[in-house]
Amino acid sequence: MALDTSPEHPAPVRTIALAVEGYVARLGAVWVEGQVAQLTRRPGAGLAFLTLRDTEASMSVSVSCSTLVLDRCVPPLTEGQRVVVHAKAEFWTARGSLSFRADEIRPVGL
Repeated sequence: MALDTSPEHPAPVRTIALAVEGYVARLGAVWVEGQVAQLTRRPGAGLAFLTLRDTEASMSVSVSCSTLVLDRCVPPLTEGQRVVVHAKAEFWTARGSLSFRADEIRPVGL
């Protein structure tokens, strides 16, 4: 759905953010392959954060430690490792950022 905007009648940021959030919410989960460029574990928050990258792009991925125990990955998940991730896109309207929430991570080649 295109928004009817013009220089004289621009849309507020919240309107655009909500439109993007709605579009992203309709996307299904995807499998994506990349290299773990950064791995940050936050045990107190129950989350781990990954940055996946390839030669052209990078993306942020959050993983619930209750859903996926990273230390049980064989071999253990480390920076520089190639992985396949099953994740769903999430758009955070308050800060206008896109990230992915993973529910499964598999090392490439196993």
